[in-house]
Amino acid sequence: MASIGMNIRTFRRKKGWSQSQLGEAIHLDFRRVSLFETDRSTPTADVLLLIAEALDVTPNDLYGIADDESDIFLGCNAIQKAYI
Repeated sequence: MASIGMNIRTFRRKKGWSQSQLGEAIHLDFRRVSLFETDRSTPTADVLLLIAEALDVTPNDLYGIADDESDIFLGCNAIQKAYI
């Protein structure tokens, strides 16, 4: 199973984006993106949602969880919306 960082890198490259482009899309410096991709830092849940949205994937995709497995982010959007 690939790490979150490896999955972020894979989906970013599939989209044809640089680390800078992803960083701009999620309002973070490209160095933070690099830290995520090399597993030297783990994105918070809210940042992970931003990354997934920017890359047109689900958080489960970033975690490497198949669609038929349990949804670890079930209700996360509802919680996030409650605080916005």
